[in-house]
Amino acid sequence: MQARLTPVTRNKHTIPVPLNEISSGDRSAVVSKAAAVLFAFTSDHPELPLRDVAKRAGLPPSTTRRLLVQLAEVGLISQQPATQRYRLSLQLARLGAVALSAFDIVELARPAMADLRDKVGEASILGRLSGSGVVYLAVTDAATPIRIAIQAGDIRPAHGSSIGKVMLAAMTSSELDAWLAAHELTPVTPNAHTTEDSLQLDLADVRRRGYALNYRESSLEFASVAAPIYDHTGTVVAALSIVGPAYRIHPEQLTEVASDVIAAASRVTDALGGERVAAPTHLPQPPTT
Repeated sequence: MQARLTPVTRNKHTIPVPLNEISSGDRSAVVSKAAAVLFAFTSDHPELPLRDVAKRAGLPPSTTRRLLVQLAEVGLISQQPATQRYRLSLQLARLGAVALSAFDIVELARPAMADLRDKVGEASILGRLSGSGVVYLAVTDAATPIRIAIQAGDIRPAHGSSIGKVMLAAMTSSELDAWLAAHELTPVTPNAHTTEDSLQLDLADVRRRGYALNYRESSLEFASVAAPIYDHTGTVVAALSIVGPAYRIHPEQLTEVASDVIAAASRVTDALGGERVAAPTHLPQPPTT
């Protein structure tokens, strides 16, 4: 089999060098830098000029330019001729679709998500925690004139998300300490947690009642309720939520909505062969508006 070649700079000249001749440390560094370039693009910044890609990736412009050229050559990046801006290619969208479709929980959750959406009348979301925040695995939109602009693949800060708080509440003390040390509690809204103490108190409530709330925390306009999904080992692997405009999900409705969300999450847990979660039996304190 012919060795794959990769461009490497030697004596100021870029020449193709077999990949197996590059040390494992150098290969790891190249992959990490290429990943940083790819992750510089988000749903809020789908197209970027070179200087912004370099800034968001934390790399020198010269390194960033070289990586962009190489990523474009393999079809993962494209450049707009008119603006010279870069964006992710549709090849990555295809890869993302493959990854999501291969994650069995997505297909297992769809019937429960559709039923939950129909019963509550709001959008339902399946998500899990990633290194960057909460990633939405699937979204079932509500059939209402006012909808939330969300889609599968979106990433949101975990501390302001009901799904994120479910996942954080399931962590061990050491896991949560490590997560807090690595993530800044940025105030997305005035209602979002900005201190570890306030977040810890909220997570304690999540563990006690079995579901998490996000009332005008990630957005002043919206509210959500999420419940955990367990696998056959008893590990929380994802969470299911209902999200809608805060004027339609009032504090006094939280028990009813939370019960429906927990029942739907339990259906997915059962499909995974996990442990079923009991529904809440009391009304939580109304969240601060």
